[in-house]
Amino acid sequence: MNNANGSVPVANSLIKNPLLQDRLIRVTSRQDLWEQSVNIIKNTKYIVEHAKNVKMVLGTSKGRDKLCSIIQYVAKFVYTCNIHSNIKEYQETLKNFGESRDDRLLSARIYKSMSKNRKIFNLFKFIDEIYYIMNIAKSSTNSIEMKFFDIMSHFCAFLNFALDNLVWMINTRILSHEKLVQLRPELSYYRYTSALWRTLFNFVFSIMELRWCQKYFLPNTKENK
Repeated sequence: MNNANGSVPVANSLIKNPLLQDRLIRVTSRQDLWEQSVNIIKNTKYIVEHAKNVKMVLGTSKGRDKLCSIIQYVAKFVYTCNIHSNIKEYQETLKNFGESRDDRLLSARIYKSMSKNRKIFNLFKFIDEIYYIMNIAKSSTNSIEMKFFDIMSHFCAFLNFALDNLVWMINTRILSHEKLVQLRPELSYYRYTSALWRTLFNFVFSIMELRWCQKYFLPNTKENK
């Protein structure tokens, strides 16, 4: 029923509810409702535009690998925080889990799953490193020192990806030769060592590249003075 002034009565329960009351106060007129609708549409367009960029990144194997690596290492970080936590509740819970701790913790399951599934993105990725090394050797833009560290970085990446593929094939029993199975710990060791050297060579090359950019692109304040 309508009141004498023609307005529709609102139930007392709706007015007493602070959330619903807040909503009723926000939309006081048709103009206010129109402005809020326009803002929602603008925000939706903003989300759609950024979603397109995310789709473009995920459209490549490298983009999907990077996303999986973020999820993997975030889960690893959470798992490490849990097992080394000083909170008594977590310590008691982990003691109750016993040997099945990794199987019952969600962060551990996500980390292990991602670490296994990411292997497929690195399959035959060492071929790209050969292509990069050939292009660096042909280029004449960088100095000999920069070429050396850049080539060594990609060479270590080549070893890392090649050994990673080999260890994955041994673990999945694609290669089940006894000698290869026995050499699996050593292959894993050299894989991690090559990744470490790759990081070191990349670090030195990045410093040299920054100095080169500073020399040729940034103004020399001393000479200007």
